[in-house]
Amino acid sequence: MVYCIVEGQTDAIILTTIFKKIGGLDVKIIISDGFPSMPAVARTIMSFMNRRDKAMLVCDQDNFKKGGYGRDMFGFLMRGAINNTSFKLFTFNPNIDYLVAKPDEGRILKWNMGEIEKRVNERIETILKDETVKNIIGFAQK
Repeated sequence: MVYCIVEGQTDAIILTTIFKKIGGLDVKIIISDGFPSMPAVARTIMSFMNRRDKAMLVCDQDNFKKGGYGRDMFGFLMRGAINNTSFKLFTFNPNIDYLVAKPDEGRILKWNMGEIEKRVNERIETILKDETVKNIIGFAQK
């Protein structure tokens, strides 16, 4: 099993739609309800994982630019990812919204989940070429 810990519902919908399109991946998406809770959720998941399980954190890079807490958290997460091959940190620059946002839109409307899923399906070929998405899929497939 691969556990994928994300910040919120939008991230979960985008990644769930991508994983459905690919098929054949055993990925369980877990919503942490925000960037600050991600380490605690990761530690909890990793405490009950089986030996062959893996965990990945997927978050937005702009979180790490918001003061001292973000920078400290980035260091903590990177140390965890370096020291444990079953754990990996993936970041979208500046955030995951760019995969589905229209060019003039900036960030997407978070409340319209049906629209988010529709946009992922419409842009799936382009999304699958994104380097971070390719790395996430590669980690889930190993």
